[in-house]
Amino acid sequence: MESLFEEKTLSRRNDPQTSKDAANDMVSTGKLARAEQFAYFLILNHPGSTAREIEELKDLERCTVQRRVAGLVEKGLVIKGDPKKQANGRSAATLYSRSAYFTRKPR
Repeated sequence: MESLFEEKTLSRRNDPQTSKDAANDMVSTGKLARAEQFAYFLILNHPGSTAREIEELKDLERCTVQRRVAGLVEKGLVIKGDPKKQANGRSAATLYSRSAYFTRKPR
């Protein structure tokens, strides 16, 4: 039985072999599952924040959370909320766990 934090394939058909090898390593060693769990934990604890805001708040490398958002959304664990204007002037989706999204107070 698969865990919610596992994926079968990270690479695309046209990716070079080195990318496929790296993707397979992420899955087989459990690094992907740990990275998704970490991102999910951060989103749980900072509902309504953008990925960039969470990364800055926790002094994480850029895209640490963002790289995992699509997989978490696909699995139904995370919901993208309304866009929020960031410091750089661009808009980004706010992130919520499913439970936090449905219990949040409307703006």
